[in-house]
Amino acid sequence: NQTHFMTPHLKLLDAPGLVFPRRGVSIPMQVLFGSLPIASCRDPYTVLAYLAARMWPRLHMVLGLHKVTEDGKPKPTGKATQDGCAEDEEWTPLELCEAYAAKKNWRGHHGRLETFRAANWILRAALQGHSGVVLAFLPPREGALSDPQYHDAFGAALLGPRGLCKGE
Repeated sequence: NQTHFMTPHLKLLDAPGLVFPRRGVSIPMQVLFGSLPIASCRDPYTVLAYLAARMWPRLHMVLGLHKVTEDGKPKPTGKATQDGCAEDEEWTPLELCEAYAAKKNWRGHHGRLETFRAANWILRAALQGHSGVVLAFLPPREGALSDPQYHDAFGAALLGPRGLCKGE
């Protein structure tokens, strides 16, 4: 343990495994780069949405997912267009998790799909770089270099999705 005296009335006790969030970097970025543990993430769907919106090729295409019906059976997503995106490219984080859980047949009580388990698996795949889920981001949007946010830590990734699929 280390003790840091910040002010006369404030002490900071550092202990192994203690992680402080970084100011100016979003929580999803900190989880995806391993600064904050995935297991302690209360809402993995938000981090998954962040990853899916910025990943190319699209996450559902990399994992070979099809949207599932209410009974958990896969249904086709539609034909691919020239830019490689499926016509039906609008995916919510929950739909991604439901489709992955259905693909792996991860079911809990009463046959419900285990979406939380699927979200955690996808985030771990992104962090470890396996199953084709590679943590890499698109170049910044046009005009981003003049944006002050670009020069912040991880600025290019914080600018958001570039919009390569129609509908974004």
